[in-house]
Amino acid sequence: QDDVITMKRIMDSLPTKNVALTTMVITEVLGNFSPIERFYVETKAENRQGYLGENLAVSLEQEGHIKDMVKEMEKLRDKIADRNKGKSLAYDVLSPNNIPITTQT
Repeated sequence: QDDVITMKRIMDSLPTKNVALTTMVITEVLGNFSPIERFYVETKAENRQGYLGENLAVSLEQEGHIKDMVKEMEKLRDKIADRNKGKSLAYDVLSPNNIPITTQT
């Protein structure tokens, strides 16, 4: 009986209207860029796919702040590495190297 495909079986397998509508709305919202969302790529070569248009690129002022943040993250990484020298059990939980969603070079 599992091999028999009928219109009733197909219709019974579809989600309810509310579930389908909720799924569509969530997909639409999460699939769009926010009007205030901006992206940073260090070089044009990093944007090989061409996803960033002028309206999605960060401003020069924002770029300066991002570069400052990268420098500070590098200092933090080095400070944690220095602190852990000679320790048998290094504490590096907060090191930028172990946090995947940080701007690093």
